[in-house]
Amino acid sequence: KGLQTAKLNEVAFLSNTIIRSPLYLNNTEARLFALALGCLHQKEDSLSFSVHFNDITGKTRNGGSQYTILHEARARLTQPLINHTKSQGKRRSDAIPLFTIITLDEGASLVTGQFNPILKEYLLGLAGKFTTVELELLLMLKSAHSQRLFWILRSYHNQAWQEPLSFEQLREWLFGENSDLYPLWNDFNRYVLK
Repeated sequence: KGLQTAKLNEVAFLSNTIIRSPLYLNNTEARLFALALGCLHQKEDSLSFSVHFNDITGKTRNGGSQYTILHEARARLTQPLINHTKSQGKRRSDAIPLFTIITLDEGASLVTGQFNPILKEYLLGLAGKFTTVELELLLMLKSAHSQRLFWILRSYHNQAWQEPLSFEQLREWLFGENSDLYPLWNDFNRYVLK
């Protein structure tokens, strides 16, 4: 509510493959990612987005500090998403950037960009194994950890659990390359879950 970004969908779509990939985002990055997803229209072919600065950082920040925070988010979001898989007992690691470009337009107070076209099948025209979330509900969650957990839990919403999700797997999905953060359950519970 009260967002300045035009043409936002009420629902965001994302493939379970990306949801269950290691992805560490801070609060600004998670919010930008969610808003960018909200700009994608499933019946269109465009991977572009345009989001107002204030919708990402809030109205409490402005000027140089807002631009600095967005600049840091842009730098991290254009880094590759690392996905580890095993095939015939051997590890494979892919590095795929989520976005091909993110532009900060200080004059118009807009963040514009484009998702990586390689990921198009995971973002648009999703035929199966995808998750939808109501954008307004997602954006009410202030913490990036809360948003990531929301996506992960929603991705299992209509599925029967085959096996329990391990603590290590959950940490890897939430923290990506920093999956050694909070190695003890008590710390993870206190600083992430609670």
